[in-house]
Amino acid sequence: MKDLVLPRARMLAARHRETSGKPSFHAEASGTRASLYIYDVIGEDWWTGGGVTAKSVQQAIDGMKGATALDVYINSPGGDIFEGKAIYAQIRRFSGEKVVHVDGIAASAASFIAMAGDRIITAPAATWMIHEVWAGAVGRASDMRAMADVLDMENGTFAETYATRTGQSVEDVRALMAAETWMSASDAMARGFTDEISEAETSEDGAAVSALLNLGATLRACAGR
Repeated sequence: MKDLVLPRARMLAARHRETSGKPSFHAEASGTRASLYIYDVIGEDWWTGGGVTAKSVQQAIDGMKGATALDVYINSPGGDIFEGKAIYAQIRRFSGEKVVHVDGIAASAASFIAMAGDRIITAPAATWMIHEVWAGAVGRASDMRAMADVLDMENGTFAETYATRTGQSVEDVRALMAAETWMSASDAMARGFTDEISEAETSEDGAAVSALLNLGATLRACAGR
């Protein structure tokens, strides 16, 4: 199912980026408030040369001298979990207030980055997705078993971080991850992934998100047959 749904998530992120006119990655500061736009895949995108890396985020934060508040805007289908964890840590280390805004989609590693916010605000038509980490492996049986151990460890790390931020139990979060859970803004609010739902959103984006959620539900139903 990931082979079908994750590219769709990437298409939704791209559509939101194009209609909003926001750059893939951009940082700016105005007075004591700084902004960071994460509007691309997490990690280097070998296909396009784009992507948001931990190095680029750190350079941007280093340039925010004097800022006492940071707004992080997210519209990303996710990507490299290790880049995502580093970006999460960098945002958490920012000494001032950190407000995360989920504009289009916060999926996979991008949803983990969103957990760095002291306050999380989701647009009404935005989408969240969390799932178990996954990877490819080549080698002997022992190599495959070793990779499974790594995946188990990373799943635990993600689940504990989600649970701490949302107030849910680790067991409940692990179940949501195992089911590859897609959430509307209201779902994310009910499960503690967002603190607020903002007021402004376009009906076009709302229709796109509804179509995505319907697609995910259909694919889950098919996979269960």
